[in-house]
Amino acid sequence: MGMYLNPGNSGFTRIRNDIYVDKSGLISLINETIETPRFLTCVSRPRRFGKSFAAKMLCAYYDKTCDSSALFDDLVIAQDEKFNRTYRQQTEVKKLCEEYHCDFEKMKRWYDGYWFRDTGSVYNPNSVMEAIRNDDFDSYWTQTSAAGSLMGYISMDFDGLSVSEQR
Repeated sequence: MGMYLNPGNSGFTRIRNDIYVDKSGLISLINETIETPRFLTCVSRPRRFGKSFAAKMLCAYYDKTCDSSALFDDLVIAQDEKFNRTYRQQTEVKKLCEEYHCDFEKMKRWYDGYWFRDTGSVYNPNSVMEAIRNDDFDSYWTQTSAAGSLMGYISMDFDGLSVSEQR
């Protein structure tokens, strides 16, 4: 499990509690570059034209330590299908946690570890359900498949690989 350094959504929350000009379309542009050769993005503007606001918005959107979906519900990004898929799944997990009295933030830290370019953030459904059933946050990854079923393939000699490894 990794450590996240994003500062949360408090900065963007303060901005949204005042007059706000929606610049959330920037998120869609950045989403298009993630996991591509163009993954480095420079957000440049003249002085006093919103670089800090943009940075706080991006922190709130991408931060995995807090739920920022309500901050974006009425913005342009909420029309983006990727936004809806990501937050829809998060809402389902949150409801499960409420129903079974589980700590949602802890569930998120443990099992929100997958991110796919066209889908966004994805929870490990097996681990979420096992954590709820067992009332325990743990690594349930090893219980998703038997390693024994792979041993036959691992020990096969493909193009002399097994023989060359023994030398």
